[in-house]
This record gives sequence, C-alpha cells and structure tokens, in this order.
Amino acid sequence: MERRFTFSSPRGWVGLLAVLGWSSLSAPVAHAQPEVVDSLQRILTRPGIAVEKRVTALNGLAFQNIDTDPAAAKCWAREGLSAARRGSYRVGEANSLRVLGILAMTDDKHAEATGYFRQGLRLLANDTLTRAFQLRCSFLKYLGDIAHEQLDTTVARRYYEEAHTVLLERRPRLADLIGLEASWAGHLWERVDMGGPDTARYLRQSRAHSRRLIALAKDEPEYNASFLVYAHRLLAQSYLRQRQPDSARFYLQRLQTLIPEGDVNSQGDAWHLQAQLAAQEQRWPQAAALLRKALGSYRSSGKLKEQMDALTLLARAQAQLGDGPGAYTSQLAAYRLNNSIRAEERRSELAKVRASFEAERREARIRELTSERNGQLAEAARRRRELWTLGAVLLVVLAGLATTAVLALRLRRSRAALAAQNEELAQTRATQDRLYALVAHDLRSPVAAFQGLADLLTLYVSRQDTARLAGLGSRVQQAAEQLRGLLDNLLSWALQQRGELRATPAAVPVAPLLTDTLALYQAAAEAAGVTLQQAGIPAADLHLWADPHMTRTILRNLVGNALKVTPSGGSVSLGACPAPGGQLTLTVRDTGPGFGPDQLLRPAAPRTGTGLDRAGLGLRLSLDFAKAQGGQLALRNAADGGAVAELSLPLCQE
Repeated sequence: MERRFTFSSPRGWVGLLAVLGWSSLSAPVAHAQPEVVDSLQRILTRPGIAVEKRVTALNGLAFQNIDTDPAAAKCWAREGLSAARRGSYRVGEANSLRVLGILAMTDDKHAEATGYFRQGLRLLANDTLTRAFQLRCSFLKYLGDIAHEQLDTTVARRYYEEAHTVLLERRPRLADLIGLEASWAGHLWERVDMGGPDTARYLRQSRAHSRRLIALAKDEPEYNASFLVYAHRLLAQSYLRQRQPDSARFYLQRLQTLIPEGDVNSQGDAWHLQAQLAAQEQRWPQAAALLRKALGSYRSSGKLKEQMDALTLLARAQAQLGDGPGAYTSQLAAYRLNNSIRAEERRSELAKVRASFEAERREARIRELTSERNGQLAEAARRRRELWTLGAVLLVVLAGLATTAVLALRLRRSRAALAAQNEELAQTRATQDRLYALVAHDLRSPVAAFQGLADLLTLYVSRQDTARLAGLGSRVQQAAEQLRGLLDNLLSWALQQRGELRATPAAVPVAPLLTDTLALYQAAAEAAGVTLQQAGIPAADLHLWADPHMTRTILRNLVGNALKVTPSGGSVSLGACPAPGGQLTLTVRDTGPGFGPDQLLRPAAPRTGTGLDRAGLGLRLSLDFAKAQGGQLALRNAADGGAVAELSLPLCQE
C-alpha cells in the first residue's frame, strides 16, 4: 500500500505560522537575542519605571526565552503577571497569561493552558482597546488549537468562528485573517491525515479554507508568499489523496511558481508531491528522479520523517523499474530511519515521564517541607508571644526613629525641590536672555534699513531728485515686508512657547505653495539683483499632509534668509522632489557664502554673508515647526558653493 505523505508533525503547522510572522494570534517562536535581552534588563533597572513599561519589559524577556530557557521564561512571565495585577494593568496581565499558556501548551499541559487562556478572556471581556481585541482573538485561537489536539473538532470550530467574529468587530488586519484561515486549514488537514469516518468532511472543509486563504493572500503575494505556498500545498495533497491527478497537477504547477528562491524545504515538498503524482500515473522514471531531488533537499534540512516517506516511495519506484538492489537499499534506509524516528519518540516520551516523575517527587518533597514548616511556625508563634512585651518597647523606639526619618526625608525632598526650582529659574532666565538677543538681532536689520531710507528720502527731497525718490517706494515696501515677517515670527514663537500654537495637518497642494512663496519675494529679489526661480514643476495632484500656516512660514523664512545672504547677480531656487518613506523634500538653494562648521552644528546661530546676518529666530522657529509636523529641516553646504536647506514633510496618501 502506498504511504500517505505528510508535511509536519501534529503541531508542526503551528510553528510554520509563527515563522511566517502571524505574531498577533500564533504562538511565538522565540530565539533569544542578546542585545534585546540586555536592553530589556536595562529598562528594569531604571528607578521609578512606570508599571506599563515594567510589565512590557518582563513579558518581552519571557518571549525572548520561551524556546531557549522555558524555566526562565516562566519566571519572567509570573513576575510580569504579579506586577500587572498590582498596577491594575489589564493588557499586560493578559499578555503574561498568554505566555504562561503557551509554555503550558509546549509541555502538553492542556488543562493548565486552558485555565490561563480562559482567565485572559474573562479579563478582557469588556475592554475596547484594539490590543485587547487582538489578545482575545489569540486566546480563542489557542483554545481552538487545544480542542484540535484533543480531537474535539466541533469545539475547535466554535472557538475559531468566535475568533473570526471578534476580529470583524474591529477593522481587522489582513495578516490576522490570513493566519486564522491558515490555522483552520492546517488543523483540518491533520484530522484528514488521522483518518476516520469523517475524513471526507474534514477534507472538504480543509480545501475550502485553503481556497479562502489563497483569496486573502493573493492581494499582496510578495508579503504572503509563504502562506500561498502552504495553501497550494494543502490543496495539492488533498487532490492527490482523492486521486484526482488533473486538479493535483494544476495546484502543483502553481506551487512551483510560488516557491521563493532558496526555500529548500518547500522545494523538497513540491518535488515529493510531484513524485506522488507521477507514481499515481505510473510514470516511474520521473517519480524516481523527483524523489532523488526531494531526498537531497530533505537531507540538507534534516527532515527525517520526510526522508523516510520519500525513500519508501523511491523503493517502490525502483521495484517497478526492475532495480531490485536499489529498491532493497532504499527500503533498508527507510527502515533504519523509521527506527531512528521511533527511538527518538521513545526518548522524548521517556523524558516526559522522567520530568513528570521529578515533578511529582518535588511536590511530595514540598508537602513534607510544608508539614515541617507548619510545626516550626507553631513553635515560632509561641516564642513570638514571649517577645510581645519586648516588642512593645521596641515599637515605641522605632516610632521615634520613624518620625525622625520622615522629618529628615521631608527636609531632603524640600531641599531637592528648591534646587530644582532654582535650576528651572536659571534656565528660564537663560532662555529669556537668548530671546532678547534673538529679538535684537532680528529687529536690527529692518530698523537700520528704515534709518537708511529716511536719510535717502531727506537727501532726495533736498536735491529734488524725483526719479530716485519714486524708486524708494519699493525699498520701503521691502523693508516693511521684512519687518512684518520678523514680527510674525516673534508672535508665532511666543505662541509656540506657551503651547497655544499646534500643528493642524491638512492636504496642502505643492504647486500653489511654491508659486505663492516665489511671488511673495519676487519684488525683493529684483530689487536685490538676485534671480529667484523654481526648480522643476511638481505634479498638479501632489499634496503634502502638513499644517498650511506652519509650512508657509518655514518657506518664507528659508527664502527670505537665502535672499539676505545671496550677493547681487546670484540666484535662489525653490523646488520639490519625492523622498523615500512617503515623504516630500522642499529644497531652497542659494549661491551665497554657505554655512560655517559651527552654524551646521548649531542651526539657530546667525549665518553671515556679504555684510548681512541671517536671522536666528526665523530659522529656530522653522526647526520647531518642522518637528511639530513630524518632519525634518536639514542644512548643508552645496558641493558647488552656496547653501541648501531641505524641508522633509509627509505626503498626503489620500
């Protein structure tokens, strides 16, 4: 009789789903990373850490050790559970229960695991947080896993359907729906592989869930390639089992195109299935060739059971081809592998029995020690009564010492609070001094410009030079516009410091934004003899997701500062280009003297060029506005001379 080919142990598909990354509902496959463990342990050593961070760090350590050191993982999870209960942190408590339940499932303690998962469900029954919904789904999924392990398919299906319903109560992640379908299909295939009177029904259900898995995963095949391989493999197996070669061949052909390059395990499984199809169709030479390729893949990955199945089928193929010695050798190798597998299973069972025996012996020892301790406690209680009198005297002394300690502690706290207030006051004064310096620096240039214009006005009136007198209007307007911009910066900076100016993002069209900014400074650029131009024309449908007022203020400051330091005959350009990560970079480039090293390290410092100073307050305000919108403002010198300011802001995704 031909052997049935199976891909995994009874719980192997759970590991597959975990490896595929269905982290929210599947059991994690944790491989301790030393740098992550060190980082989490450093978090726990910080003084005054919040209960949420402490519980999260403890659960993280538990997950890191769940495979490498289950005993340590259990200790971390229990400590996290205690801390979460003391701090009334329900999501953290549920996470700790999840780790403990997974550890119990690993030890085949299904009753204990069921208790942990049901505690988690009761704990989060009325919680509306998104994370709570995900944990409820994971608890229901684990309960379904346990029911399948106990061959109770009806209860397992009820748990899976309830998990699906909970997922749909919120906007579900596609990965969660894909993982649930994969779990369902995998468990049902296990029941098919076990045989029994309901095999046909389980086969139909597994096939239906595999098709639904393909329908969900095909929208993003590059992210869900492993799930697509898994579903096509189950469908090919099911049709091979029912001896429907045409359907099996269809899914095997699609499976071959889906296997990622370098996936030795999946490729070996595909060759093995193709060999089974060839054997059903009596194409023994092709079956033998495919089986040899599958054996090479299985040997490189150390899959013993799959090697045994492939060798058994290869022996049959060799016998059909008349290669008696080869068939004997293959069958002998399969027999030896079968003995090795059974010996390993016996060793595993023996280890479990030994562990159970050790646990029972420890429990007996604990009961014995508990009895001894109860006797010791009774003796201690008698002695305690004799010491009550002395304790009363000591209590009075301790009360006096405690009062003294409390007073000393209050005095120390008062001194610390006073020192902190003094330091804060010093920082406030320093900030105030810096503000005065920035205001004086920013107001100096427009005031000097008005003073010079007043002198020129007096001179031209005395000479009755009407031509030059008429030209003063644009220069007065330019100086007034500069002063108005500085006052706008001061007002915005003051509102920001008081927390009254907050970013209100909206869709901002890029093309009008650049055009309006250039139009605002065109007259000033012509008066200064500087060419103001736009570098490229952005697409009409290109939009930023940013605060319109803050973005225009940043661009005005950058263009205005560039015009200040660019000598006559130079140029200032304004452009936009997409950047990685869904960002858009607005670039202001000038042909001025560029930034010095100190100015690049301290962007708020003034930049000097051709006798003019770049305002520090405007640039500082621009840095703050960029950060408030989730963007970044970067300054650098161009390779061919001049300075470049790059403002990166998020693109509008709608």
